[in-house]
Amino acid sequence: MAPAATKRRKKKTYCNELLSYEIIDGDTLKATLDLGYECYKTVTIRLVGMDTPELKSNNPLERDAAVLSKAVLSKLMELAWAGQVELESGSLDVYGRPLGRIFMYKLNLDLARTMQQLKAARLYSGANARNPWKDEDLKIVIEECNKFLQDPLIKIREFLAESSYLSDYVADPRFSGPSGMGC
Repeated sequence: MAPAATKRRKKKTYCNELLSYEIIDGDTLKATLDLGYECYKTVTIRLVGMDTPELKSNNPLERDAAVLSKAVLSKLMELAWAGQVELESGSLDVYGRPLGRIFMYKLNLDLARTMQQLKAARLYSGANARNPWKDEDLKIVIEECNKFLQDPLIKIREFLAESSYLSDYVADPRFSGPSGMGC
């Protein structure tokens, strides 16, 4: 008799609705995910594709920028919360946290990309760990975050109106169709 074979699992992407959240910093949040079948899990999520200044930095300018980046993330989540907010994740970071993208259906936006376009975050590539934030970049983050936080609704409308942002996503099924059909 032949030994039982074990199937090798294909890499999967998981999509889960966020039921509650707490902002940790500008690129990390703790969220309770709906896994389906009345199963829920609270996890710390590292937002993939973006890097924000560090709250625990020795540089006071970086700490100030980090507080403002966190406030922008918080405001974006607050604005989007009345609609469906989903996490798409397929891997873990070195600390075991899910690396994920968050889609805000009410605003029709990808959270990381929006943070970058609002200049509250920079694009993350593995090299960022060796590339600390420059003071001139931190000043831009502070200035742009302050502009956004003065009137977030107006800034979001302006951002959507002048941006070609949505053109990349119009055909994306995550942004069309009934809720729950995102992934």
